[in-house]
Amino acid sequence: MNHRDKKYLAYVRRHSSCLWGEPEEWVEQGSSSHDPTVAHHCHLWGDGGIALKPSDYRTVPLSAAEHVNLHNMGEKAFWAQYEVDPMEVVVTLLTGFVRDKGAIVEAFLSYRKHRSDRMLLTDLEMIAVREG
Repeated sequence: MNHRDKKYLAYVRRHSSCLWGEPEEWVEQGSSSHDPTVAHHCHLWGDGGIALKPSDYRTVPLSAAEHVNLHNMGEKAFWAQYEVDPMEVVVTLLTGFVRDKGAIVEAFLSYRKHRSDRMLLTDLEMIAVREG
């Protein structure tokens, strides 16, 4: 699923880097002009491909310097170093972006039943696509 959504990318870029603080501290705070926030497309979940970005709904906010560092280190090593779960960041952002909170509850209930991170992520992406 390789959805493109400019509104969602703008939403992600309005957040400060997900590496610092808890979600309530970085959600919708923006970043300084000295270190702009970029939306990094996570490749950890097998979507995308060679020269193909994953869905825009699988992005996380990073500073420009952090983004370069991630590409230099590789995704797995980068996230391990900072002890951040990018899936948690993606789900937090999607949950804040989606207006249909009832659909989010259904997605989380399904997740709890099946315990599948990929299923939860796919369900949240589909909700966002329906609203787009």
